[in-house]
Amino acid sequence: MRVTEYSRYDLLRSQLGRTNFDVAEVRGRLASGKAIDRWSDDPELAVQADRLLAEDRALEAYADAAVTATAWLSTQDGALQTAVSILHRVRELAIAAGTSLGDDARAGIAVELEGIRDELVGIANTKFNGRAVFGGFGDEAVADSGGTIVFAGDTGVVQRRIDHDRTIDVNINGEEAFGFAAGDDVFAILDDLAANVRAGNTTAVSNTDLARVGTA
Repeated sequence: MRVTEYSRYDLLRSQLGRTNFDVAEVRGRLASGKAIDRWSDDPELAVQADRLLAEDRALEAYADAAVTATAWLSTQDGALQTAVSILHRVRELAIAAGTSLGDDARAGIAVELEGIRDELVGIANTKFNGRAVFGGFGDEAVADSGGTIVFAGDTGVVQRRIDHDRTIDVNINGEEAFGFAAGDDVFAILDDLAANVRAGNTTAVSNTDLARVGTA
């Protein structure tokens, strides 16, 4: 499972700072006083004033977009960090299940693994401002299809324009992040692991399943 790069946040903060500086500079020039009251007083200055006002509005929009982009990325990062922590727990359970355990102990581990799978479904469908952050332009990133968790979003790229010539991608492709693109998604891994634990197949748990958890 991929974790967002913190350098992306540093870049966004730097760009947001530059945008806010531009906004403050333009506002300062506008707030210094009126040079003209009517277009006929000085048409050239009037055109410049209109241009500055338009630039101020554009910079406001860029600043808002940068704030939204940072919040979107932060939401994704928090979800992925939580998912990674959960997978550490899955690894612990897989190691324990690879030893000789009684039926009740194996059943308890299997139930916990199934609960973790359901928890990860909620994490994969994390939303920001009503949008599924891992779903591209879809309403959800994952969905239950006959007991199997499938990727329900798309690979659309969500972008925000934060300057005249700077547009950034703010979403992570959930198909890649949760392993669907690689053909071995984290939900299938948990399903197989829970089934093998419940069946007492310690060989599969200790070898194949544990390795797949590590990849996830």
